[in-house]
Amino acid sequence: MGQWLKRILVLLLLLVGVGVAGFYHLIHRSDSAVDGTVLVEGVSQPVRIIRDVYGVPHIFAQDRKDLAFALGYVQAQDRLWQLDMGRHLGSGTLSEVFGPVSLALDTDLFFRTVFSRPDRKEFLRRVWEAISPEVREELEAFTRGVNTFVTMHPGKLPLEFWLTGHQFEPLEVVAEEALAGNPLAWALSLNFSDEVLATKIAGRLDPSLLSELFPEAPTTVLPGEAGAQSRSVVSTASGITPPWSGPSFAGLSRDSLSRLSRDLAAFLLRIPGMNSRSAAASNSWVVGGERTTTGKPILANDPHLDIPMPSIWYEVHLVAPGVDVIGAAVPGLPYVSIGHNRCIAWGITAAMADNQDLFVERVNPENPRQVWFVDHWEDMKVEKISIPVKGQTSLEKEILSSRHGPVITPIVPGLKETLAVQWALSRVIPDNVAKDLEGIRMLNTAANWKEFREAVQNSTLSLNMMYADVDGNIGWQVTGTIPVRAKGDGRFPVPGWTGEDEWTGLIPFEALPSYYLPAGSAGPQVTGSLVSSTPTHVIATANQRTVHSDYKHTISHTWVPPYRFLRISQLLGQKEKISVQDMQRYQADQHPLLADILVPILEEVEGNTTDLRWALSTLQQWDRQVSRDSTAATLYELTLVHLMKNAYADELGDLYNDYAWRFGVFYTGLDALLHQPQAKWWDDVRTPTVETRKDILRRSLQDAMADARQRLGSDPARWRWGDLHRAVFAHPLGRGWPLDWLLNRSVPSGGDGHTVNVGYYRLNQPFDVVAAPSFRMVVDLSDIAHAYAMNTTGQSGRPLTPHYDDMIQSWVTVQYHSMWMNEEDIATHAEGTLVLTPSSGSQ
Repeated sequence: MGQWLKRILVLLLLLVGVGVAGFYHLIHRSDSAVDGTVLVEGVSQPVRIIRDVYGVPHIFAQDRKDLAFALGYVQAQDRLWQLDMGRHLGSGTLSEVFGPVSLALDTDLFFRTVFSRPDRKEFLRRVWEAISPEVREELEAFTRGVNTFVTMHPGKLPLEFWLTGHQFEPLEVVAEEALAGNPLAWALSLNFSDEVLATKIAGRLDPSLLSELFPEAPTTVLPGEAGAQSRSVVSTASGITPPWSGPSFAGLSRDSLSRLSRDLAAFLLRIPGMNSRSAAASNSWVVGGERTTTGKPILANDPHLDIPMPSIWYEVHLVAPGVDVIGAAVPGLPYVSIGHNRCIAWGITAAMADNQDLFVERVNPENPRQVWFVDHWEDMKVEKISIPVKGQTSLEKEILSSRHGPVITPIVPGLKETLAVQWALSRVIPDNVAKDLEGIRMLNTAANWKEFREAVQNSTLSLNMMYADVDGNIGWQVTGTIPVRAKGDGRFPVPGWTGEDEWTGLIPFEALPSYYLPAGSAGPQVTGSLVSSTPTHVIATANQRTVHSDYKHTISHTWVPPYRFLRISQLLGQKEKISVQDMQRYQADQHPLLADILVPILEEVEGNTTDLRWALSTLQQWDRQVSRDSTAATLYELTLVHLMKNAYADELGDLYNDYAWRFGVFYTGLDALLHQPQAKWWDDVRTPTVETRKDILRRSLQDAMADARQRLGSDPARWRWGDLHRAVFAHPLGRGWPLDWLLNRSVPSGGDGHTVNVGYYRLNQPFDVVAAPSFRMVVDLSDIAHAYAMNTTGQSGRPLTPHYDDMIQSWVTVQYHSMWMNEEDIATHAEGTLVLTPSSGSQ
């Protein structure tokens, strides 16, 4: 009887919840209107907003200020909660919304610390003064558009405001908008966590082992050789020069290293409030017209990021005199970040640049606000911050900054050493930030390679920018702020007191890797990276190592495994002429080249039990696609999980989970270890016997079988990868029932961290997807007005509206919608037309 009563109560609660949500939706229908005419103050002439059947707005205005206003209006209509949360995340004030919950407060403290600038107000004022009048006017117009929408719909804020009791405060046009991208910029700076992890391990184990745990990624060729095979996928030797020779480690004594390692034991490798530091990878490639069925370049891009609800990206088409651009915009900015106009197309991947360093400071025992530098004590700068906390008094803190950056010691529990983080973005001057914003605006209207490079030359984000134009030219350009070091390579913390490890500047834009292949050209125009193959009219980046050993600067030592890059090259070499449909099929590919290495090696295991015979036979017959309905893929992935653990956990102990976090994200020792059957890592140091590679492979297969039975049941025929591996589109408020049921969405998903169609999961916390293609785009430059794209969730961030989740099924099956640019196509597929008309007081 108790169980029945419980079920009845749950059902009643669900019915009440649905009723409340439905009532809420009914009384708020007017603010989601997509048809009609609205009188507004803020536009000078009527602006048409045509929504297509996917909810994508196509905005037609008579000037760019009105265009920006209308974009602010529709983003507020669709994503007001997301806009507000972005403001609070970037400014470190999430606690103002959520109160003293640890996740919000920890996130605020982290960002307020790492983004600390004692001269913040003066810096922001100078940024705002340096911004061009055009950009300033458009930012102001965008902000007015957001605020106007809210003003015109009083009492009708999105559901999240009602759930949290939070009130929307009008946006203010201040220079802090120029720094709104800092959280994303930090997420794209990937070496910070590796420095922490390397320090932890070096303080506990023999530091010489780091060369095997963090091997140098193999050199790959850019552009990709069409038809590249997996024969040279891995490097069997580290090839790096250890910086820990003699009594010191990167300039730190062994005692100092041991203390630092111990103190960092509780340091999280991921950042509070952000889903995953693995979420900054991507694929992008372009094929020249010489290799396509249309005779013009075809460009493909799918940035791999977190997959929250709603999507990170907002699709939009912007049309005004001098601009006609379509693609994915970042909510909060009035420009398209990934997309194409009538002349060029561009895509992005993370350049994997190392632009953060940790410095150990020597503090004056008589004055804790001073640190030693070379031959004298230096005063640290002090910033007093106040973090508003809902329901209680504000949290007051002092943040100290040495010449190397803010001191993070107070936000790391147990850390006693004074540790400062130096970040390249903290070294940029106001003019750089202003020009970065102007560059995004210029990118939207660029018409050729020269204008494209001018637009991205001041970008503060470290990206691989892929390029193609209607004239048939293709190219690749690395952007961003990447330091030049006087000494060392940025992989390990260094002493801040010697003056020997200082940054001497930033890599000049002209020295950053670049590649340009004009239409019909027999050879490339290259800077930065030496191309050692005959050009095949293909350029591909998938976060692999893109520079050769003789490149004079250090871009990074934290690259991803080259499997996606080499698989893309394989696919592009399969046909003499490649079509748009081929490119879409390649984006859907789920063949991990690591399987081509591991599965043949598994054949050395003797099938002397029923389980082992079934496992070996299943993997041998596998089509090598990690599809969501595959039994063999399930076995393969579980074998990888246990193989990694069986190889390294005995030596690493409680540090294993930290190291396992890297797998599938960065190049790890397992890649090389598979080719070294006599390596010491195969021996389990916890047993009296000496294990071999074959022993550990057998154990891993057996562990995989047992794990699958526990998770999926006793019948192997019913095992499906998608039953373990799900793409969870998580809303910030959907952390528990019933809001998770109302706000989150989840679907079975294929792929893994090594497949082109990526489905990253954490090896130490399998198996939900933590990062995936956040947006897909394929552009045929012969038919620029009919490109293809697909977002992850939907255009709307408002639950219970049709476009909240209507793209998910198409996304998971890699289907596309058209990116219509011509008015006749837009009209044919229109869902509604909203006209913003100036009221009597509009200027």
